Amino acid sequence: MEIFSPGKVNLALNVGPKQPDGYHRVDSIFHTIELGDIVTLELAETLSVTCSVDLGIAQEDNLMFKAARAFDAAFNTQSNVAIHVEKSLIAGGGLGGGSSNAAAVLYALALANNIGVHDKRLLEVAAQLGSDVPVFLAPTGASLMTRRGEHIEEALPAAAGVSIVIAWPVGAHSETGAVYQAFDEHPVARKSMDSLRDYLRLLPSAHNSANFTVAENLISTQAHILAGELYNNLSEAAIRVTPEVGDVLLFLLAQPQTLGATVSGSGACSFALCSTYDEAFELANQCQLQGWGARATRLRARGVSKINGVDSIHE
Repeated sequence: MEIFSPGKVNLALNVGPKQPDGYHRVDSIFHTIELGDIVTLELAETLSVTCSVDLGIAQEDNLMFKAARAFDAAFNTQSNVAIHVEKSLIAGGGLGGGSSNAAAVLYALALANNIGVHDKRLLEVAAQLGSDVPVFLAPTGASLMTRRGEHIEEALPAAAGVSIVIAWPVGAHSETGAVYQAFDEHPVARKSMDSLRDYLRLLPSAHNSANFTVAENLISTQAHILAGELYNNLSEAAIRVTPEVGDVLLFLLAQPQTLGATVSGSGACSFALCSTYDEAFELANQCQLQGWGARATRLRARGVSKINGVDSIHE
């Protein structure tokens, strides 16, 4: 079974002070993107995990391996499968690649065992694995996440089709723990996400229009509105930890194709919203000429999903 494992960006991210349990309150509006990895599961004698790139960790420490073991413990199954991921998302980029890969494994095992992919028990397993894992199992590509970031407070209509550029300093990785420590030393105020949430709640789908021009104009309008709502109060901390992140972000903000830009999660990737895909493609090329990594992509309508087949379980 092949599963598409998309990345994500945070259209808005609000981190609060550290709480007595050691975690921070995290409120965020996540949105999946069309850039992602391919996770393949095949029957095997024992559970194993391989990756197209060397992640420098033992397979037992890989979140996909842990996801399969957690699934078996929760549902009393035995997942003897060979799991392989073909990576396109960079590690340590703030795009949620590891979390998405883990969600893809849970999703595939749920389908294989006739368990609903939005089953409450599956979401509980996802939350135990990591704060970003449940968002990739949400019923749409956009979600309001709360608590420590693992709780799906509300699934929102997705702004699918909006063009974005993902850009990052090559070789730089943001350590999430170090970024949160830097944030604790110099906290930044939270900002209301109400207007962004309310806009997404009322979002008209461009795909409902049979007129290509009307659809393109609607997507462009959506991009302009979303660009004015971008916010990430971890950005300053991410830049202090990895100054190259700030170089990329400042470059994005100075380009004429950029409607708005911010850091994704704790970095090291930043992203910019553009009116059209052609402008996003041009902006990505400009970033690459600076020696940075960059990809043009779009916001996506959903999270993890099966490739070459219709999902048999939805609830």
